[in-house]
Amino acid sequence: MSIDAAYHQLLDVCARIESTLPGTPHATRAAAISARLSGPLRVAIAGRLKAGKSTLLNALVGERLAATDAGECTQIVTVYGRGDVYDTRGFGRDGAPLPVGLRRVGEGDDGSWEIDLKGANSSSFDRIEIDWPASVLQQLTLVDTPGLGSLNEAISRRSLDFLLAASDRESDTSGADAVIYLMRHLHALDAEFLGAFLDRRVVGASPVNSVAVLARPDEIAACRDDAMVSADRIARRMEADPVVSALVGSVIPVAGLLAETAATLREREVAALREMAHCSDDELAVLLRSVDDLCDVSRTSLTVETRRELLDRFGLFGLRLAIRAIRSDPSMTSSDLARWLLAHSGLARLRNVITTTFLPRARTLKSHTAVIELDALARAFETLHPVLAADVRRQLERLQVEGVDLAALTVAHLVASGTVALPPAHRAEAERLLLAPEGPMAMVGGVVGEPELLEAIERWRTLGADPRGGPLAVQVCDTIARVYELALAEAG
Repeated sequence: MSIDAAYHQLLDVCARIESTLPGTPHATRAAAISARLSGPLRVAIAGRLKAGKSTLLNALVGERLAATDAGECTQIVTVYGRGDVYDTRGFGRDGAPLPVGLRRVGEGDDGSWEIDLKGANSSSFDRIEIDWPASVLQQLTLVDTPGLGSLNEAISRRSLDFLLAASDRESDTSGADAVIYLMRHLHALDAEFLGAFLDRRVVGASPVNSVAVLARPDEIAACRDDAMVSADRIARRMEADPVVSALVGSVIPVAGLLAETAATLREREVAALREMAHCSDDELAVLLRSVDDLCDVSRTSLTVETRRELLDRFGLFGLRLAIRAIRSDPSMTSSDLARWLLAHSGLARLRNVITTTFLPRARTLKSHTAVIELDALARAFETLHPVLAADVRRQLERLQVEGVDLAALTVAHLVASGTVALPPAHRAEAERLLLAPEGPMAMVGGVVGEPELLEAIERWRTLGADPRGGPLAVQVCDTIARVYELALAEAG
């Protein structure tokens, strides 16, 4: 069964629940699952406390929307979606609406946006939803989550509940289809979270729906100019680690603060940078040596307040890069500098992963989430309507077995992580087939003829029959053989 067929069957399941149980919370929840299926891909940004999640989200959106301090709003799951105008909505633990607002703070149009909780405590909120007219939100809904590993266990629990336990929540808008996970190194808590994200009780979890961001790479080696080069080497070593590769599809160093500032660069900041660039080499070396030197009242004609603001916006690493760029090309405009800084932040590589890995799989990833949520919903109304619940769960089980794209996500994880060891030639074929962003059917459809397809089916069925392989190897071989069988059926 192709992913398009599975996708439409899931929509049919939602419609059936709505028509059979009208006026019930179950019908409302089914309608929400259907809307999620038809809407943008939901990507969560997760990580430990102070990893830079909100800063990265701001960089992706191109606006300083998400709170980056340690205030109350960083303790609430916040969902950013596309809207023609900005709008905010708050929801309590029981799903009831709570009043919230959004206001700009700072000077004129240069300030950041701040969520106003209208006097409520953050613990009262289940989530906040913000609509914003940003092009990136046309295809993606971004979810900013509270930091894991907080001393306040309730704050960490909010992220885990939202991302991992959709089946146990009353909310019909929980969960994520993919995750961007920020980490400095693979801490035990990171491995625990990513492992839990992969193991969500149903077929379809895979590291292809998660990417790791090496957070704050500009701070490596005391913010030296070559910090990103060092970070890239570290990321490559992490990516080659079997423990890491079993959890995420790739590791990308991204200087989130630099990317956020590049995306929201102000003319007055560029003017201040130009003034600093006019210092002599010796003066500049001392000025940018440390935070204390930069903020020394005796340095440059810029006020200490201006220098502190630049430090908050760029960090030492970003200031060194920006001034180096201006000195190397004094004719550089503000737009030129913004593009230059963005190119050196690593954000373009992350956007490329989103564009080439997440978005082409959007229907598969959303279908995977829908299977999880519909399975939970069927359990929820099992007492009320046992026949419908049994029928829904049988159909979901059939989709998981016959839906080759969903099954391919699971076996892609088994192959990519090395959990299932295949002969080199078979492994290369499996990775080419299973890791294709467009899905396995796109790799075989119209490319090979009937004799080649028959030979491939026989090859993988034979390998799967090898008793030395074990049950997981059988699962891999059976899934790949079914991909070729479906291609053969469609060709006929």
